Amino acid sequence: MSVGAGMLYTLKPNSSIGAWLGYQIIFGAGIGMTLEQCNIAIQTVLPENQIPAGTSLSVLVRSLGGSISVAICQNVFERKLRSNLKDVLPGVDLSFISGSGATTLVQNANAALGGDAGAVEKVLLLYNDALVQTFLVALVLAACTFPMGLLVEWKSVKKEKREKKIEDVESKQAVDEDVKSEKV
Repeated sequence: MSVGAGMLYTLKPNSSIGAWLGYQIIFGAGIGMTLEQCNIAIQTVLPENQIPAGTSLSVLVRSLGGSISVAICQNVFERKLRSNLKDVLPGVDLSFISGSGATTLVQNANAALGGDAGAVEKVLLLYNDALVQTFLVALVLAACTFPMGLLVEWKSVKKEKREKKIEDVESKQAVDEDVKSEKV
């Protein structure tokens, strides 16, 4: 996930379609693997009666994290774009970026800047600069999750081993109970 976010951070307006598709696939694969690993870790580490609560907490945190991240990235994007445009195009009414998306930005910039191709090119570069800042946020957040993954308890996911361990624990508990009853 970190590698994919780092690659997305390098995108430019003239990047090939293959670059953006490939980088998105790498980033998406990283996200997909981490989401599934979280579910597997919960089912492996927690006792059976706590798995529903652990899974519910995981889904809550995942949803909340996604919502907060979208808000953070939107704020970073808008602030960076507005500050970039104010610095490079002073005195230009920046209302043309309101309601503009990546597909309509060039048309709206052309109309607002009177067809000045150089200024429109600057706007595209500034838009790209603001956009990749959101990928930088994703890169930092993804990198922060790596050390947390090292804190998760390591257990085998193989069912036979888990069942044997459960049987061993149950037999040990039975022996402990027998020893306690003999002492009494």
